[in-house]
Amino acid sequence: MIIVATDLPVSERQMNRIIKRSVVGLSRTGSIITHGSGEVVIGFSTATKIPHIKPNHMTSIPTIHEEDMDLAFRAVGEAVEEAVLNSLVTASHVKGRDGNERPAFKDLLEEFNIQIV
Repeated sequence: MIIVATDLPVSERQMNRIIKRSVVGLSRTGSIITHGSGEVVIGFSTATKIPHIKPNHMTSIPTIHEEDMDLAFRAVGEAVEEAVLNSLVTASHVKGRDGNERPAFKDLLEEFNIQIV
């Protein structure tokens, strides 16, 4: 599951476009994103404050220009990539049902004398 949170003033359409780019970060870390692989992405922006009590005037919702979206696309891909790599490096050894075990990534790196820089 990927949760995309931003403080960019974006419209619903722009947020959907940003959310779709988040799986780029999964691709960069080796995911092949196949049919049924189950990626779920949700996102929201905290930029716009909508008043609880209805004002007497029209509410204006500012948004960034479409041409300024490229930086947000790049940022979300890099953020997801970093989150995946961070979770790999900080994960611990797991023991599962029926005696199944999976070593931690960091343990495998130590076993093969690979240092993370």
